[in-house]
Amino acid sequence: MFCSWTRARVAKSVGGKLTSDNREARLLGEVLTDSRVVGNDSIFVALKGEKYDGHEFAAQAVENGAVCLVVEKEVVLPPGKDVSQVIVTDTLKALGDMAAYRRAQLAKLCNQTVIAITGSCGKTTVKEMVAAILQRKWVAGPDHQEDCVLKTHGNFNNLIGLPLSLLPLSLTDCAAVLEVGMNQPGELRRLTEIVDPDVSCIVNIYGAHLEGLHSIEGVARAKEELFEGTKGSGTLIVNLDDPRVSSLAEKYEQTKITFTVLEENLKKNPDMWVTDIEFADIGGITFTLHSGMEKEDIHLSAAGEHNVSNALAAAAISYGAGANIQEIAAGLADFRPADKRMEILQVKGGYRLLNDTYNANPASMEAGLKTLRQMAGNYCVAILGDMLELGETSGEAHFELGQLVAELCIDDVGFIGEFKDQAGKGALAGGLDKENIRLFDEKGEAVQWVKKLVIQKKLGQDGLLLVKASRGLRFETIVSELISQ
Repeated sequence: MFCSWTRARVAKSVGGKLTSDNREARLLGEVLTDSRVVGNDSIFVALKGEKYDGHEFAAQAVENGAVCLVVEKEVVLPPGKDVSQVIVTDTLKALGDMAAYRRAQLAKLCNQTVIAITGSCGKTTVKEMVAAILQRKWVAGPDHQEDCVLKTHGNFNNLIGLPLSLLPLSLTDCAAVLEVGMNQPGELRRLTEIVDPDVSCIVNIYGAHLEGLHSIEGVARAKEELFEGTKGSGTLIVNLDDPRVSSLAEKYEQTKITFTVLEENLKKNPDMWVTDIEFADIGGITFTLHSGMEKEDIHLSAAGEHNVSNALAAAAISYGAGANIQEIAAGLADFRPADKRMEILQVKGGYRLLNDTYNANPASMEAGLKTLRQMAGNYCVAILGDMLELGETSGEAHFELGQLVAELCIDDVGFIGEFKDQAGKGALAGGLDKENIRLFDEKGEAVQWVKKLVIQKKLGQDGLLLVKASRGLRFETIVSELISQ
């Protein structure tokens, strides 16, 4: 029975050569890629990147307790160490192979539901919502252990992070809720192969990662790899409000669970839909969730109309995993937004701040700005930074961002980054007065500007500030400065 790793199992899982047939078939510990945190009896996978080579840190991993190394070439170690080495051609592939092997072996021993979620924006929020719901389905007690729902931590969703998220899967887990991301064709195909999902969801398809995918059609083709790789007995979750997702789902024969927020799509007979949506000034949302003849009132502690769609996606995914509508309602009530994702913060200056600094693309910028406009009282202001990885469309996308700011009647806006000029021109073209547009070279300048708005009493108790940019700009430093004032 496979529950723990041995040296022989490691070699078998990756198709590698075991360099020492150690006498001991002792059980091994965690699979890790960071030599600094390796614990006793662990397995160290020596990954290689553009700026690092894990093989150079193999000796450090051994000093920290590793007893098995997965490497592309045998490394020289201090004498007297009881350490095995498994030689492979590609350690990144080996890491994924180990995760896939563990998933396949555990599937033979117990009935676990493994869920894969992708999308251009919202996938982390949907993942967190699903995990909250499934914790209500499998409540800790005599039948289930505490935390029996494994989930991706943060956004560990790439060819390194996804295997590391899946590898801790154990016999006591009832489900795994995994976020899968990509920025190149073929990545989702490989991730789907590793995960072998029972339930798969493409939350939405928008223009993101265009540097590697070139066009929205390229994004759609890459996202489709999740549905394409889902086994015949799996379930596909289909967003009827996204025409690209809906269209590509028609090609596949797996069981489908469909959902819609839009009234116009009720004619398509969705499996789940909503009515009576209401938004509270403080950021909460209420609506009625429908599933067949059943309905349940939902109370969501999240801001923005886009989170209604996210919640509905999570409800459909959880329904596919066996949750009932009451468990779905309870789990969504438990949900709280993740750090830096539409966090509502009260600032000492008296105003509220929407911290949405985790990442940005055109779709999430639109959602953030619409939420700002919707929640604001008498005054709303935004500090916006670059949307990265848009390739040749970057200039046009930032011009359109500026136009959207004007269209939504945002009172004041500050732009920072390489494309601030294009965004400023877009805001001007959209009709926003020049005096209400600021272009900053440094983040500190934006902080000082907000301070002046407070002193001038433009930004006060009825005011709301949105801070948003792609992750690479680290706009959380702006938020930290503002809330510490």
